[in-house]
Amino acid sequence: MTYIFYILLIVIFCHLGGQKNRLSILFRVAACLLYICFVGFRHFKVGVDSERYMELFYAIPNQNYQWIEIGFDRLIRILDGAGFSYTGLFLACITLTAIPIFFTLEKTKHYTLSAIMLYVLTLSTLMNGMRQCISVGLFFYGSHFIRERKMIPFFLCMTGALLFHYSCVFLLPFYFFLHRTLPKYMYIFVYAISFLFIFVDVAPLLESSAVLISGIGRNYAEDYQYYAYSFGSLSILGFLYNTSVNLLLFWLITSTNAQRRFPVMTNCSILSFALKNLSFNMPIVGRIAQYFAWFPFMLIPYLVVDSMKNRDMRRLEIAGILLLYGIGFFHSLFSSEMKMLPYIFNLKIFQ
Repeated sequence: MTYIFYILLIVIFCHLGGQKNRLSILFRVAACLLYICFVGFRHFKVGVDSERYMELFYAIPNQNYQWIEIGFDRLIRILDGAGFSYTGLFLACITLTAIPIFFTLEKTKHYTLSAIMLYVLTLSTLMNGMRQCISVGLFFYGSHFIRERKMIPFFLCMTGALLFHYSCVFLLPFYFFLHRTLPKYMYIFVYAISFLFIFVDVAPLLESSAVLISGIGRNYAEDYQYYAYSFGSLSILGFLYNTSVNLLLFWLITSTNAQRRFPVMTNCSILSFALKNLSFNMPIVGRIAQYFAWFPFMLIPYLVVDSMKNRDMRRLEIAGILLLYGIGFFHSLFSSEMKMLPYIFNLKIFQ
């Protein structure tokens, strides 16, 4: 019931925030603040990784434990020194993620649907990968500088992202080609190759590669074994769900030539599909896929508006995509593995 109430408030705030009047900015801020409070004031029992982050919050400053990403390490030490409880860490992480999302939404022409999708469909992610979500948010905002061809602001965003998750170092070269419009056959080729990799077992090769690069400071071989164990046996239903969503949206994008009008959003969205395919047998690739997973939420509203203007557009396909996203959200909500229910508040900010 708590989630339903949250969704209703988000829908109301985002609808009013999408209106063109003087008060709309207040509702947009209210939606963002609700998002921050709902994620930040949760108990550590809500979310798969929340308990792990709670343990790290007390271990890093009190057990002389050094975290490899300096931004996350210093954030915890500052909060602990100021007398905050683990809730302070949860609030800080979601705030550092939500602010880039807020300013990204301020730049879109179709605020309401994008905001609803971002503030609702990202909940399960934000209640788990807190460090990486900060980096995802900064890349998400930095994508505007790719479109505007502003190199320095983009790399400043990525420098901030690197402080919280080193995986985003792989995103730096994307500045030089994400703005390009590719022929339709190239998108089909990339997606087809990634789909074929679902049926190829590359685990031995990846584990060997993880051992090779572990010298930079983190045991990536151990990370790979963890992810392979955790996600290696994905259900056939999960495969069918993700493939259905990806294929529907992929076909809609290419059939409407969205890549010509919105090259950055299109390229990021199709990359999210391709990397998701690769992650079925290469779980560690899922870390990189996460950086692109939110871009369809920005692209879909443009396609919806087009479908309302032109009767020949694929309204049924868009309705199917939105329905599948809704099903996916409620599945994650009720899944015992995600630990989203029951939702428990924790309003104790200080120790």
